[in-house]
Amino acid sequence: MDQNPFPAPVPCVIPAAGLSSRMGAWKPFLPWKDGVVADAVVSAALSAGCLPVLVAGCEAARLEERYGGRPDLLVVRNDQWRAGMLGSIRTGAAAAGTSIPEGIRSGFLVLPADMPLVEAATLRDVMLAARRRAERRLPPAALFASSGGRLGHPVWIPYAFLPAIMELDPGARLRDWLTAGPWEPVPVPGESIFIDLDTPEEYRAALASVSGNS
Repeated sequence: MDQNPFPAPVPCVIPAAGLSSRMGAWKPFLPWKDGVVADAVVSAALSAGCLPVLVAGCEAARLEERYGGRPDLLVVRNDQWRAGMLGSIRTGAAAAGTSIPEGIRSGFLVLPADMPLVEAATLRDVMLAARRRAERRLPPAALFASSGGRLGHPVWIPYAFLPAIMELDPGARLRDWLTAGPWEPVPVPGESIFIDLDTPEEYRAALASVSGNS
């Protein structure tokens, strides 16, 4: 297990509430290796020393049946999931924040449930960058995993930003808001930070990449 650079588990909010309309099947439960896509995302978060926070919506009962009751993660519902991912991020961050003492509550990661190629080491790279900023007493900033000048996931969001995020319009695009304020890229190797599974073609390509490396 990778060592978490913070004194408490860092919440990793995993939005898994959408309809997956372009895929034609619910993405978090698509087959992946020996399990399903969401298993890989949860496993990466746990291996990085995070607290996975799965945010359920349209298929809440299925998500709760598979993951509910586990002591190493949280499953929370976003009843307003149709309004977009912002609501799921707010719901997950708020739920996780209540379980962490305010004095050591630094920030949280966001990693969508359809990004099974992101590795634990990448999550830890972003957390370590956040920790180093805190040690240098720099002001809070959003941190984006980046490669080749492009921004991907995971994203680090300071808890200091959450009150303002809670006031955003439900349909707002969170990345636009974050990049309008203080933020930094965190260079990481590889292209996995950009690969989500929105279409059957993307899913098949991702499966092929995993099979080719096994």
